[in-house]
Amino acid sequence: MQKNARNTSNFIKNVFGPFEEPYNMYYLNHINTDLKNLTKINNKLCYYSCFDDYIKIGDSLVIKEHDFNIEGITGNSNIICYHDNSKINIIKYDGKLISIINIFEIFSITMDDKYIYVLGENDIFQYDTSGEYIRCWYVGYCKFDGNFGNKIIVDKNEIFVLLDIWNCVKMYSNDGKIIRVIGNDCFSYKTSFDVYKNHVYIFDIKNNLIKVFTRNGKLVYYKECVYNYCDNLFIIDDNLYILANKECIYKLKFY
Repeated sequence: MQKNARNTSNFIKNVFGPFEEPYNMYYLNHINTDLKNLTKINNKLCYYSCFDDYIKIGDSLVIKEHDFNIEGITGNSNIICYHDNSKINIIKYDGKLISIINIFEIFSITMDDKYIYVLGENDIFQYDTSGEYIRCWYVGYCKFDGNFGNKIIVDKNEIFVLLDIWNCVKMYSNDGKIIRVIGNDCFSYKTSFDVYKNHVYIFDIKNNLIKVFTRNGKLVYYKECVYNYCDNLFIIDDNLYILANKECIYKLKFY
């Protein structure tokens, strides 16, 4: 019976696909590790030590040792940005320093091939990839509580922001104009989200659900997942990683 269902699904996908709408999600695996030191850069897993050791992306060792208290890290195919509470180091993949950005209270950073976006205490700051300041715009006060829930993502020239005092993800243009609100009143403190294949994946801790929205804000799928907090959530190659008391990996299925 399962084989027939799988063949039917493959037939539909081959005839009418490809599809980008998620229709299923199932538990795949978990790994016990130092979860706060695992994230996504350039669609690869990035492992890093917070204090004085390595930065590793995929199988490549970018930095063997550093003298920096890393609180967050992002990157594109050419450069990496890592930060503490008030300083961002911009480096090449060979570890060579390009520039340093000094800014008061850094909560989260993201970047694409053109720009670096910094979620500050009240504003989003935009820089080019050499560290030159471009503009900023006000988003609201970032309540400080270990940076739980404060996250910024850039995807296709649009900026997605979650603050731990909001109960939604807000979507902005790259010049600071608000476009829409996604997932209004569906989640709260100590949660996370990611943007993948034209969908926004939000961990709704209030209702113990992983929710999937279109970029227009329409809820298209949800999956029960029982955790009372989430350090981070990100997706690589159809695998959804939830970092909580253990790393859970869910496999996404697209029709």
